[in-house]
Amino acid sequence: MYCGAGQCAQPPCTATCTGSTCCGMECCAAGQICCDPQGPIETGPRCLTPTASGTCPMGCAPLCVCASPDTPIATPEGERAIATLRVGDLVYSIDGSAVKAVPIVRVKQTTVTRHHVMRVQLATGVSLEISGGHPTADGRSFADLRAGGMLDGVPVISAEKVPYAYASTFDILPASTSETYFAGGALIGSTIDGTVPAGPERACVGAP
Repeated sequence: MYCGAGQCAQPPCTATCTGSTCCGMECCAAGQICCDPQGPIETGPRCLTPTASGTCPMGCAPLCVCASPDTPIATPEGERAIATLRVGDLVYSIDGSAVKAVPIVRVKQTTVTRHHVMRVQLATGVSLEISGGHPTADGRSFADLRAGGMLDGVPVISAEKVPYAYASTFDILPASTSETYFAGGALIGSTIDGTVPAGPERACVGAP
């Protein structure tokens, strides 16, 4: 059977398979099942290794690990929504041992489907909606945050996993030693690999 769009049905098939499950354009090997992977890009049915519980793997990891478009980012001009930032814009980051305004060297926008994010309410009144896999600045991820805990010294009032309302996520890479930036007043990490040359992409927080 095949699970797609919340329905269980006969797998769609465009391949010719003998003695194995036909799954889209693939023939599944022994032990594989036919799945419709969740985001960030629609790929159609795929033959995948099931999880320990025998189900299709969850999608969007590690690609969908970014923030919503309205995430406020600290810049010398004041807070700006992450979706409005471009390569060359200045943002505050930790460079060496000091807070400095540094240019953005890379931005990334990722299309997502059926995505979920962590909605984290901070004691400052700011609410952040960021993917659970997105790193904090202290080596954790947003999925690790809990009510009563802290994010960069700011108390967390609540943290819950919610459906994502936007079609894209965003992230940025500052030109600093830490590759961190301030979102809603709290220092968080970047998901973008700093060893990859800068390109025309945009950031990884949600966008309409």
